[in-house]
Amino acid sequence: MHASKRFAAAAAVLVAVPSIGATAATAAPAMATAVPAAKCLVSDGGLTRRCYQVISTQRSTFKVLWTDALINTRPERNQLECRVDETSTFTASATLTVAAETKAFILAKMSASVAVGLSNAVTALRGSSTMLAVPGRTTVLCDRGTYTYRGTVKLSTVSYETVFRPTIFAVTAPSHLAWRSR
Repeated sequence: MHASKRFAAAAAVLVAVPSIGATAATAAPAMATAVPAAKCLVSDGGLTRRCYQVISTQRSTFKVLWTDALINTRPERNQLECRVDETSTFTASATLTVAAETKAFILAKMSASVAVGLSNAVTALRGSSTMLAVPGRTTVLCDRGTYTYRGTVKLSTVSYETVFRPTIFAVTAPSHLAWRSR
């Protein structure tokens, strides 16, 4: 089969497969723009095609970045000020090695499937704080962290007349920072 026909066949297969777990409840808001099923990039003078497809997006998990604690050994109530005095940037994983255009596609596809705005990076700013009441003779922990979504991406490559076995890799993307007490 001629290489251009193989490219067309591979692209047709990728576009025809819907996202796993996509339901009406997880659809993007009506004002959001539609995200294509796959993002294909052509290189080597049109002889190599790499297609990226987000095949699943899992729920968010809370990743702890910093923790403050107050062990109140006294009988009266006390206050815990949870404060972050550092600046750090938390970046989406596995998107550092792909082109900017592909990175934008992967994050947009994951965002659409969970109806949450994901970013390539979230920065924790200096001086962010919150106050918590700590009852007597108790311990309260205060975590500063980010909600992170995990996606699975399939990379299909066709080069010259060779169709390579698809590669599956994971991508994590931060959505927003939050405080959590425990």
